[in-house]
Amino acid sequence: MAKKSVLVRMYNVGFGDCFLMEFPGEEPDRPTRVLIDCGSIAANGTPMAGVVEKLIADCRDPGGVSRIDVVVCTHRHADHVSGFANTLWKDVQIKEVWFPWTEDPEDVAARDIRETQSKLAFALEALWSGQAASGSATADQWHALALNALSNDKAMTMLHEGIKSKPKRLFLTSDGTPIPVKSKALVGINAYVLGPSKSPDIIRDMNPPAGQTYLRQLSGVVSQTSALEPFEDDWQIEPSKYRGWDLPVSESEQKAIRAASSSWDPAIT
Repeated sequence: MAKKSVLVRMYNVGFGDCFLMEFPGEEPDRPTRVLIDCGSIAANGTPMAGVVEKLIADCRDPGGVSRIDVVVCTHRHADHVSGFANTLWKDVQIKEVWFPWTEDPEDVAARDIRETQSKLAFALEALWSGQAASGSATADQWHALALNALSNDKAMTMLHEGIKSKPKRLFLTSDGTPIPVKSKALVGINAYVLGPSKSPDIIRDMNPPAGQTYLRQLSGVVSQTSALEPFEDDWQIEPSKYRGWDLPVSESEQKAIRAASSSWDPAIT
């Protein structure tokens, strides 16, 4: 018996995410296709439009129809969804689109989260755009992150209602134990949801503690002792070691990391 394999394509979108997985299907020339995200905020070579054209061509069956069984939209940041703003997606045959539960238009809590995040992103974009205009490299990087977090409505509208094949939408969540996806598009493939959680406590803890916000950091009102701490100590690297690149990676890997980053800060080399 011939060994069946899984093909994974990672598209060179620059700073972003786009993976196409192909599993053996019931017919030799019709594999089961799962696309995870399609976005970028900093192209590395091929523009996003070119990536989308190549991806859709790669999903074309012998009959000439581009087909994807499942599109997974992990979240709505531009580096994960900007490619879906392309109108070419309208004619792709898609069976299901998987969203996090925070995208459910009928969920009141989801709507509140989206509105809160959108308002904050717009406020940050307005703030950092002024700082970036002054020529500050740091402000320019923060401005890019703020732009990334905007609502990205054009791409999300395409995924929610712009595709002509009218794929079924699944809004997924998990609270601790991985939950199997009840999908009709994946035959013989098991997929499990790890998150996001709907727990009010976990949602609350996603917000920074009182007095620790990026806006306060910028204004200079945050003292050294109360500076924003986004990561626990276990996830941090000693600055002295980091600046000297005393890390558990080889020199060639370090060079590859530097080369792959379009926003590398030479101050930390």
